[in-house]
Amino acid sequence: MNKSLPTEELRRLAEEFLADRAHVGDGAGGPDIFGTARVIDCDGPTGSILFAYDTKPWMANVLGTVHGGVIATLLDSCMGITCAIHVDVPTPTVTMTVNYLKPLPLSGTVHVRTRLNHLGRTTAQAMAEVFSPGRPDDTLVTATGVYSTAGQK
Repeated sequence: MNKSLPTEELRRLAEEFLADRAHVGDGAGGPDIFGTARVIDCDGPTGSILFAYDTKPWMANVLGTVHGGVIATLLDSCMGITCAIHVDVPTPTVTMTVNYLKPLPLSGTVHVRTRLNHLGRTTAQAMAEVFSPGRPDDTLVTATGVYSTAGQK
């Protein structure tokens, strides 16, 4: 990673980003992905952010667990936030790979840990993993993504 932020600054920026996005869908009639998001922990030197999300019944698939598309959206959002914070501009997704290892439960909290792996001139690479609170070694889903940083200042 080329750019490191102090931990307190990383936390402040992540919390501001979530606060700015929390009501984007208000009045649109759609589900609010960011409404339950919280920043739990940050580590500036590694560029890692730990988010918490509360899953909701509307996220269900036919098996009664969180739908894979919702999971992908959560992971993409968290990795995108992590990248955007480091370059101070929106970072659209270039590619993303998701590995579904175990189902995510409904009506509970899940943690998403992200880390910025590389910050280049035109792209950033991030990774994410999902796990249940208190069980960080029991990974449920992993993802990697490449995000465009072409608009960075």
